[in-house]
Amino acid sequence: MNENKVFAIFKKLPKTQFSKQKKLELSIVSDLEDRYDELQYAFDDASYYGYERLDDLLDEFYNAVNPIKTEIDEMAINGNASNLPFVAEEVKTMIAELEQKADELGLNPSDLVAGYDDMKIWSDQADSVYSNFVSKYRETINVTNNNDFIK
Repeated sequence: MNENKVFAIFKKLPKTQFSKQKKLELSIVSDLEDRYDELQYAFDDASYYGYERLDDLLDEFYNAVNPIKTEIDEMAINGNASNLPFVAEEVKTMIAELEQKADELGLNPSDLVAGYDDMKIWSDQADSVYSNFVSKYRETINVTNNNDFIK
């Protein structure tokens, strides 16, 4: 506290003998003035963030996160990955039938169907790949808080 202010306050007080209690009560003036800056900084921060900056940060967060969340939802709803178990099962059935008929004719299935070897590998590994996909999808939506569109 500024000493001149204290002196000015004492000059305005009536000329009486002060007890120790009165002197202690006047220390509240000094204590209060010492807290001015702290209160001002706290008030300014709360006002700035409460009325302005947190809204900006929320907008920035939404703008950064929304495209990611949208892509995750689009992949789950419209993507092909969720079809893997069904397509792979159908292809496995068709491959088994092709292999049986090709064997009866003494032919190699890969000579009859373009991409046969890839389709055989993919359909054989589909359960493992799909399981990994679903696990990673659920891990991702737990973090991003997306809805679960893959059942």
